[in-house]
Amino acid sequence: MDVDKATQILKDLADDHAYPAMVIDRILIDLQRAHGHAAVNQVIDACELTRRFGIRKVWPDAKR
Repeated sequence: MDVDKATQILKDLADDHAYPAMVIDRILIDLQRAHGHAAVNQVIDACELTRRFGIRKVWPDAKR
């Protein structure tokens, strides 16, 4: 999955989505496979997933 596409999908995801973890996990797994951990962490920050859903950054770039 493209980083820009993943970012847009996750930014558009409603904070009260019925099953956010299923959507987020699938996107972040695809993103990690295609682009690595740094891209996942970039998207987590850009989409404020920690604040919105409690999603933490992945190793090795797990700076808080």
